[in-house]
Amino acid sequence: MSARHRSKPRRLPKFATGFKPAFNKGWVDRLKMSFTGGWIAEIDGDSLERHLRQVSELTSPFLKPTRNRNSGVLTVRLATGWLFGGQLTLHPSAKEPGKWNAKLTLNLNVTRFVQTHGIVNWSRLGARKGWAVLRKGTENSVNAERESLTGAGNLISKRNLPDAINADWSDITEEYVKLVLRCMDRCINQATDVNPNGGRLVDCTTWGQWSIGQAEIYWEATGEDAVSAVTAMGDNARAIADGLDYREYDDSDIVVRTERNSPSLNLKIGNRIGAAVYAKTFERIRYEVRYGDKVRSKVSIPSGQASGSDLSNLSDYMDHLIDDARKRLSQLLPELHAKGKVGFNERSALVRALTAISFACGKDHLMAYRLITLLSNTGGVSVKRGDVLFPAVDYLQKTETLRHVRTKKREEVKRYRLSEPLRSAFRRLSENRQQ
Repeated sequence: MSARHRSKPRRLPKFATGFKPAFNKGWVDRLKMSFTGGWIAEIDGDSLERHLRQVSELTSPFLKPTRNRNSGVLTVRLATGWLFGGQLTLHPSAKEPGKWNAKLTLNLNVTRFVQTHGIVNWSRLGARKGWAVLRKGTENSVNAERESLTGAGNLISKRNLPDAINADWSDITEEYVKLVLRCMDRCINQATDVNPNGGRLVDCTTWGQWSIGQAEIYWEATGEDAVSAVTAMGDNARAIADGLDYREYDDSDIVVRTERNSPSLNLKIGNRIGAAVYAKTFERIRYEVRYGDKVRSKVSIPSGQASGSDLSNLSDYMDHLIDDARKRLSQLLPELHAKGKVGFNERSALVRALTAISFACGKDHLMAYRLITLLSNTGGVSVKRGDVLFPAVDYLQKTETLRHVRTKKREEVKRYRLSEPLRSAFRRLSENRQQ
């Protein structure tokens, strides 16, 4: 990636209790870009449609074109199975027959590209000169499915994470977009009956203007229990923003993350600007700032910088966008976590303790009931070495769920108490029962 001199990125405020940032420089996720002012050779509509139809039957991301009978507009959508989407629209000139105006819309996901191929593979294989790397499931793809709750989420695998953290994502974004454009240019100008020599009929690399319609910038934090952390934020943060969409987590289906069962906060923080906080995995919280439309009008960019007339300005543009997202998220984080702290330790601690007790007791539900009753009433348990409870209690001490209380040597009874914050969590069980 090209190295450019930048000031050291300013850090975000502290994340949720018990979590630490995975990276401090924002990462680019989804982008929706539009390109206009491209060059097209003079060609009649029937020939151009026939060429595009033959291209769709070759190795390319293009589906068969459709043509509006009244206006003559040709639309070519992009197929699935590629690491980008969108469509190319070709408008015939009303005044000059044979001439066309082109508009390209791309749906891009930078994270998914890096997730699938990795920065090292991408550079080492010379992918910036080619285009096959933009297809899913190629020989050098990196399988990140095991690292996400869905098995399909845009989560960079641990194998790629060190390289991704050290890379400049503004530069990655620019090179990824240029790679997509080169891929489309190569595919759309393949040799056909209309274009037997493989000449350039549509130039997909040079555009008069580009713009970003939608964008998502994100940060991640890592810790022990993202599900409980986000759930606690949702319980206590409903007054932070104008709109909050909270989806309860279904613990009966804990290995699948969907829109239905993932703890996820969606907050309105500006005109067509939103923030999202959700449990990406059990160990990761993702924080996103989402720009809904007309991104340039919402981001403060000095006059004359990062204009949309040259694609080489895209990296500088992304710097401004990431910094804008950081400022917005920095205002939100302290308030969000101040409201989310209450209950987080107790909730997550109780879940961990009950899980440990269940494992320690195996299928003996009566033993589990006795342990939970003792711990919720007294905050501890006393046993002799030969007691039926002793193996379970011994296991709970080794996992630091219980801590041993020193007793006199002549005493046969061994006393154990709950570790903090487990004690306050179990005390809450007793309080609820008494109410």
